[in-house]
Amino acid sequence: MPSLAVTQPYIAKGHIELIDSNTDPNFNQIFSAYAAIQQALQAIIKLRNTNSVTGLPAPAGQYFRPKYITDVTTYESDVEAVITALKSANVALQPILTDANS
Repeated sequence: MPSLAVTQPYIAKGHIELIDSNTDPNFNQIFSAYAAIQQALQAIIKLRNTNSVTGLPAPAGQYFRPKYITDVTTYESDVEAVITALKSANVALQPILTDANS
């Protein structure tokens, strides 16, 4: 019976190597996702109809919305929930991007 020769033993890596942020496609995808989240966040924030002087969102019922939306309260709550979620996603991605660039 022929034997299988093992020329190089398998050695598990004890750590993950740093990502080369200039060439690694995974890093570029993560960075692209981060940029897309930033763009989406800016667009969603504009739905608040923010007052240019005070910087505060418009009063209830005055957010920008499509005409077919009749439940204004739910719509505005959803806008705020999306803003919170996108901000959380950015906060979660920042350490990954920082570690990849270190």
